[in-house]
Amino acid sequence: DEKKEPEKPEEKSHRQWMCAIIATLSLFTMGMIVGWTSPTIPKFGLDPDAPALDDDQISWVVSLVYTGGIFSPLATGLIMDRYGRKAGLIFTSVEAILSWIVILFSKTAIGIYIARFLGGTVGGSAFTVVPIYICEIATPRVRGALNSITLIMAWCGVLFEYAVGPYVSYYNLNTLSGIVSLVVLLLTFLIPESPYYYVMINQHDQAAKSLAWLRCSTTEDIRPEMVTIEETVTNAMKHKKGMGDLLGTAGNRKAFLMTSVLVVVTRLSGISVIIAYAAQAVPDTGMITTDQCAMLICGTWIVVGLMATSFISYFERKPLTVVSCLGCSFAAFIYGLYHFLQIHSTLDLTVYSWVPLASLLLHSAFFAVGLGCVPNMIQGELFPSNIKGVASGITCIVIAITSFLTNKLYYPVEAWIGLYANYWFYAVSCIFGALFTHYVLLETRNKTLQEIQIELTGQKIVRTDVTPSTKDTPIV
Repeated sequence: DEKKEPEKPEEKSHRQWMCAIIATLSLFTMGMIVGWTSPTIPKFGLDPDAPALDDDQISWVVSLVYTGGIFSPLATGLIMDRYGRKAGLIFTSVEAILSWIVILFSKTAIGIYIARFLGGTVGGSAFTVVPIYICEIATPRVRGALNSITLIMAWCGVLFEYAVGPYVSYYNLNTLSGIVSLVVLLLTFLIPESPYYYVMINQHDQAAKSLAWLRCSTTEDIRPEMVTIEETVTNAMKHKKGMGDLLGTAGNRKAFLMTSVLVVVTRLSGISVIIAYAAQAVPDTGMITTDQCAMLICGTWIVVGLMATSFISYFERKPLTVVSCLGCSFAAFIYGLYHFLQIHSTLDLTVYSWVPLASLLLHSAFFAVGLGCVPNMIQGELFPSNIKGVASGITCIVIAITSFLTNKLYYPVEAWIGLYANYWFYAVSCIFGALFTHYVLLETRNKTLQEIQIELTGQKIVRTDVTPSTKDTPIV
């Protein structure tokens, strides 16, 4: 009888999911910090524990959260390269706890500014370490789906503030948010270190144990994957880490260009402004309150974000991002058109009062499909191990600067030109993003991190093993 080869055991990924969910809770705390302004702005000057702030001070409260993200990514990148990816996650939770402590005891605008700056460091740190940690613990089959939950967690954090904030006092909202951040810190101690980091510091036995646990297997069974990881890290670590190395090779320059442009387009789509001013961006129609509108917008991010994990499983990253950019552009144009007609026409738009909410819901849906998840995947996939910390940190600085500018200029542009000018600018930015994605962005779906590095250098990928499944594992 002809001998049959033993069937390869089915890949188990539940431990990868558990670690990814705990790691992305850092994004949940970031979402709480970013979403805090929408239900809190009406409390300033009315709640006995909240300071009285004018419009200019409120614009600084909204914008300063992103300045913290300018300074924390490089520090977090150094921590995760020197002490481990897990240490970077712990550092992120500590930053969140400190920001809530400061905001609890602040009675002046200056105190709120300091707290918001500290809160901004959470976003910079989280977006630096989380995508890298997930990419380094996940198999190609589930990497896309695991990365897609980063923004879902952030939306859940925003929704927490939207849902709880309007119905509790200023003090209680801040206390609850701080308690959640403390729970996230404690959970972070339960997950293992990245096998890639262990190899970087020459602890190969620990790397094998970590990888075997993540794969629900034995150190013998994961030996082929360990060899691949060792080769990838060894090749990357031959070069020094730093800014010079980030731009020193053609492959790294391509990766930096793709990542930076994509994250800038993400912020110029208007998402930062919508998060911060969700309750104020929709007129009160009398049918539902503005706070309920904000929850509906955030709920759309979460539901479509979950559905997007299936889209990522069946479609490549580039088409999804192009569709996402075009959809966001259309929605932003319609929202701007409504406000343009309000100012520059004599039309009675009362019957069309539903258009702003519908436009923002459409924007939320299209954003979640591609722009909400693909940039985070790209950030963790494109850079080699030796510069991931620095590259991810600089990318997050780019995000922070772009977010700060879009939020700080929101009120001045509205006063100088009109609210519509903001959203028409977002529409044009998304068109540019669609063109850049189509012509420049590298497709990374179903490729190992080693294969991505080969393709960035212009070499041809030669696969000697069985081609992996064309389907990632979706959440839904």
